[in-house]
Amino acid sequence: MTAINSVTSTANALTSSVSALGKDDFLLLLVTQLQNQDPLNPNDPTEFTAQLAQFSTLEQLFAVNSQLQSLESGQANMLQMSALSMIGKQVAVETGQVTLGAADTRLGYYLTGAVDQVELVVRNSHDQIVAVLEGSNLKAGQHFFSWDGTDGNGKPLAAGNYQLELQAWLGGERVSGGAPLVRTTVSGVDLTGLDGQLTTAAGAFSMSALATVSAVSQ
Repeated sequence: MTAINSVTSTANALTSSVSALGKDDFLLLLVTQLQNQDPLNPNDPTEFTAQLAQFSTLEQLFAVNSQLQSLESGQANMLQMSALSMIGKQVAVETGQVTLGAADTRLGYYLTGAVDQVELVVRNSHDQIVAVLEGSNLKAGQHFFSWDGTDGNGKPLAAGNYQLELQAWLGGERVSGGAPLVRTTVSGVDLTGLDGQLTTAAGAFSMSALATVSAVSQ
């Protein structure tokens, strides 16, 4: 009976490992168990009924998994189509990185509430602060400004990737509730991913990073 008990244990564990065995394998285990049981000591009908119930549950799990995969595929297609519609439009992206050297790129920040002082800190690839840009608009909302790409001494920075960090103060204390923004124009879409990456002169961004979209430059 040791072999039969081993088969039963395997069948009982199947529902927690759907990817390991399919429903056909599960049914084969049940049939094999019946074929190899002791005629003088057959399996407990209650246990066998429970195993059949597990098989039914397994079928339902496969059906649910198939439906979820279909939904995921459909959602990915919708996101990609939405990404394609962004080409040629101006977008504001919530991001901590910008590619310097793009003529149509503007920096900015988003505030959830009014502050007394706000700065956009720019760091290079070595995490060194190369520029501190002070914001003039201290109200809640999105605010943008032009940056000529120079450092704190007025010297032009090399083209490349830079990190952005928003720092804000209220009543002399550092506060959170905001994020750096980059406003640029979408020039293309990379469809190799699930959601589609927007290609811009300021870098590549996911659809989830979009803060606003506009048809014309502002």
